[in-house]
Amino acid sequence: MPISLQSRLFTFISSFLFRYENIAGLTLAIIATLIAGYHFLNSFVEKSAGTATQDWILQNRLSSPGPSESIVILDIDERSLAVLATEYGRWPWPREVLAEGLERVLADQPSAVIFNVLISDPDLKNPDGDALLDYVASGSSKVVFPFVRLDPRNDKQSKLKISALPGVESVPEATNDQTIAAILPGLSGMKVRMGITNNTPDGDGIVRRYSYDQVAGGWSIPSLVKATLALEGRETSGIPESYWINWRNKEGRYNRISFSDFSKNQNTDISLKDKYVIIGASAPGIGQVVPTAVAQIEDSNEILATALDDALNSTWLRTSPAWADFVLSIIAAWGLVWARSTGIRDELIDRTFFVTQASLGGICLVLVSYANVLFDASAPMGILTGVFSAILISNSLGKRWGSAYLGYREQLYPAALYFVVVGLHTADGPNAKRYEEIKHLLLDLFGWRYVIRLEDVVDKRSIVGDSLAAITFFCAPVTPKITDQLKQLDTAENEKLLAAINFSSPTGWAPSDRRFRSEVTQRVLEVSRRLLEKNESV
Repeated sequence: MPISLQSRLFTFISSFLFRYENIAGLTLAIIATLIAGYHFLNSFVEKSAGTATQDWILQNRLSSPGPSESIVILDIDERSLAVLATEYGRWPWPREVLAEGLERVLADQPSAVIFNVLISDPDLKNPDGDALLDYVASGSSKVVFPFVRLDPRNDKQSKLKISALPGVESVPEATNDQTIAAILPGLSGMKVRMGITNNTPDGDGIVRRYSYDQVAGGWSIPSLVKATLALEGRETSGIPESYWINWRNKEGRYNRISFSDFSKNQNTDISLKDKYVIIGASAPGIGQVVPTAVAQIEDSNEILATALDDALNSTWLRTSPAWADFVLSIIAAWGLVWARSTGIRDELIDRTFFVTQASLGGICLVLVSYANVLFDASAPMGILTGVFSAILISNSLGKRWGSAYLGYREQLYPAALYFVVVGLHTADGPNAKRYEEIKHLLLDLFGWRYVIRLEDVVDKRSIVGDSLAAITFFCAPVTPKITDQLKQLDTAENEKLLAAINFSSPTGWAPSDRRFRSEVTQRVLEVSRRLLEKNESV
């Protein structure tokens, strides 16, 4: 792009932002409102979808609920496979091994047992093992067994009727001929008390929620957790159909007993009496592992234990409603634009922005850490950051044009030879209103095309910075109207607010010319001296 064309483009954009700064701010607020509205409406489409921001909040929370001591995982881990390999081979084990393990668990009188190992096919080589496992399974009312729900698109090809499944509940529109594609346990004793074992991930493959109920064709199909609570006749009406899992990622993991240790009565100091026992596999190759919001890999037993803990103790994560994000986003965007339009100092706006961002982030971490509330403020924080950044850019461009930065302003009034530099001292208290009146009067008087508004004349950290930072300087061509108006403003009431000096320049109106700038600089220093002397004489 040629330099002249680039200069013209910068001049056009920056002059527009200088002249119509309030319109630019209003436009930003409207755009932010539309974006917030889009996210709000989109939340109704993807109600259960989690985000990476929510995962980050959970991963960096300050604390979390502790894992319940009443939940124990009897783990078929790699140690179990290695220890029992000499007697039974690695996997699959003979069914009597599982039957004996289950029988021993039941002998300890647990509250309930979740047998999280799917036995879908008979052992044709060892029917006695199946018979023993079936006998133990059917002999107790404290055990829940899993079945797998297949892709719902296959439901119509299945002959299994939902109404035949134990524990399902119907609603008025349910039909008895509705079918479901599923893999059920292969032993009859396991089909009496069942629950869906599927971990349903979000679209990105990450498990964040637990499906307490799954609805198909008007039928409510229980999960393993719901089926477990039903064994004790617990009231479950207050538990959501699907809830956010409250991971125990800051307080350790659930108690685990290696299956081999339990079967050989070794290292089993944990009593199973009145406990909720999950019998499952975590060994590589046979255990199901999936990514979760707080871990790259997690085995299904830990997920099941956490979901059960949440249901038992009502600790599942509550999430903020979508309208709360929308309202906060609107308040953030319009509040920032309003602050800018009312003339609040940039330093105060900057501090408020950073304090607000830090506060929202802190609130997110505190709520998820100590109140079981997952509040994701990324939407209002993002909109606030976007509007703040846009305002900074807009202010910067407008200030560059208003202060006649090189490359941002063309020579617009070459005929003028006489000029005036006006200094306006910032006033506090009762004179603040008068300061604003004079400031706007000067801008209207000089005309936005021809005035140079000199800001940030010196570094505020320098010796004279604090003094000169309180003065706003204007430079404009002199006309009879301007001269008369400045004489009218030169009153005792405004003596400490205003000072003006006329001067001539052979270069004419040339903000980009070094000689013109030198003339302006000299007058700025003289005006500063006069104003400071007036204010120090108080």
